[in-house]
Amino acid sequence: ALAQSIIQTNTTKDLVLLADDSISKSSFQGLRAAGWKIKHTKRIRRPDSKRKIYIEWNYRKLRVWELTEYDKIICIDADFIVLENIDEFFVYPQFSAVGEDDFVFNSGMMLVETSKCTFETLME
Repeated sequence: ALAQSIIQTNTTKDLVLLADDSISKSSFQGLRAAGWKIKHTKRIRRPDSKRKIYIEWNYRKLRVWELTEYDKIICIDADFIVLENIDEFFVYPQFSAVGEDDFVFNSGMMLVETSKCTFETLME
């Protein structure tokens, strides 16, 4: 649904999906058919997380910084629907997201400039 919503806005950008070993081969085929370019990644476990809870693997989003074949990425959670073309957001700076308060931002949709150095710093 996310891919189709983005495609219907006439985007000029690639649709890239970060996928790990938890996704089946048949799901890969369906995702490719929907328009996604699949990039295989390894999950990143949140070190302070208890086992088998939602946030256990939520550091996997940090992998977007590794996509250095692109200058910028708009990372969008799979439970979003895009209603208007968002290509214009690529003019925003290095890291852009909607703030929820002074210290927290919503990572459901964020723009990042890719960088191996930034990824390594975040991992530290």
